[in-house]
Amino acid sequence: MITRPRLSLAAVAVATSVFLTACSGGSEEQDPAHPVFDAALQQQPRQALLATQGAGTASFRQTLTFTSEHGDSVQTSEGRLDFDGSRAAGSQAWKVADGLPDEA
Repeated sequence: MITRPRLSLAAVAVATSVFLTACSGGSEEQDPAHPVFDAALQQQPRQALLATQGAGTASFRQTLTFTSEHGDSVQTSEGRLDFDGSRAAGSQAWKVADGLPDEA
């Protein structure tokens, strides 16, 4: 006859508790909530505005590509905003596809 040791309910509960605690980690290790993407979807534009204003500055770069039979034409816009200083600077550039008609 083969006998196996039996674990008490308390031993199983303690082992499970230790295992689950090790897997979940403490609250100190968790990343803080994202100020924009953890907000409700309808609140994200406002939260993005508040986070950007709170930072005091912002920068951006936008690239638009227009494709035609003559190739790609690319418009690039970029700039910086300084909310505290009430200043902004930006630029816009084009790389026009070779052979694109002047009317375009």
